[in-house]
Amino acid sequence: MSQKSIIVRGGYGYSNFGDDALLYVLFRFLKENLPDASISLACPAAQYIENLLGQPVTFSTTESKCDFFILGGGTQFYWFPFDGKPRSLSKRILTEIKSPHVLFGKIQNRLLKTRPNFKHSNPNADRQIALGIGIGPFSANKDAETQARSMLSQFDHIVLRDIKSISYCDSWNFYQHSLGADICYFPDFYKIEETVNTRAPNNVAVVLRDWEHTVEGNKYCQQIELAVEQMRQNGLTVTYVLFAEAQDRYWKSWLRKRNETPLFWQPGKESVSSFMESLNTFDFFVTARYHAAVFGAILNKPAVCINIDEKLKLASQLLIPDLPIWNPPFRVDELMNAIELLTADYEIHRNTLKINTNQQTQLAHKMLHDVVQKMME
Repeated sequence: MSQKSIIVRGGYGYSNFGDDALLYVLFRFLKENLPDASISLACPAAQYIENLLGQPVTFSTTESKCDFFILGGGTQFYWFPFDGKPRSLSKRILTEIKSPHVLFGKIQNRLLKTRPNFKHSNPNADRQIALGIGIGPFSANKDAETQARSMLSQFDHIVLRDIKSISYCDSWNFYQHSLGADICYFPDFYKIEETVNTRAPNNVAVVLRDWEHTVEGNKYCQQIELAVEQMRQNGLTVTYVLFAEAQDRYWKSWLRKRNETPLFWQPGKESVSSFMESLNTFDFFVTARYHAAVFGAILNKPAVCINIDEKLKLASQLLIPDLPIWNPPFRVDELMNAIELLTADYEIHRNTLKINTNQQTQLAHKMLHDVVQKMME
């Protein structure tokens, strides 16, 4: 087999643990199974990436000629109404005064230019592959959905991570797609031992995320402090966690003002495995981050998902369908009820989680090995 040139594209390089873990798993898998391939990354040339991967890295663009262009996981095609729904200017201003996290997020998006642009294809690649990606939502924006469909129609092979993403491709009459799993479920590069509880589960990680995309989802920000206060009164040990300190600027400031000491991902100073070791000290998670639910599953730690985005709802229904989700308008008593149900039947939920996580692991194995086989043909 002649040397293959591969460009991998993803949301890498922004110090987000979920995206960094996707890169870590996919890059190592490709290097191990295609040792002679030339692999470059189409992402910001962040200095920490070489430390994360343990070797020098070549960076590229999405227009460079290559044999294979790979979209490597994450929610790649979506659209959110940044101010919820059409409203008058006066109502939008009032909402932003009451919810400064929305305003802060909008300013950050403009400054950092993080608004999605769908430039996730490479017309100069011989073959294009989307691997373990998520699609949607599009918030009734037909133009955005049409643009995503047009982009993905150029791909030779598409593997989706969830049934909602499958439904989009089905509705678009695609034929080159199949169901896989999130790339992070591929466990071969994690060396974390499962912990055995000899006490009641009371050590909880509350994983926060700045959420400027929808007013409805952002309302959890107003309730989480009250919920944590109630958890602590009930005897739970609560630690706040940030998966993306650089992006979650509102929460970073919020935690500092309250003298909280959060756990946060430091990619220049630690490895994926060492951060997972830290996550492994918790008994369960309350999370606004999708990948916290994924890594909780890998560690066999249940999670109550905060439904700010449909992918969190999908993760919860996939992993522990009997466990309630914390839905808008995010009433504190509803979250406390979900936690009570989780802790009361903790081992039952862990057993369910293990069974469903094993299924995701098998799908991730098949997905990655199948794509390497296609690249070797």
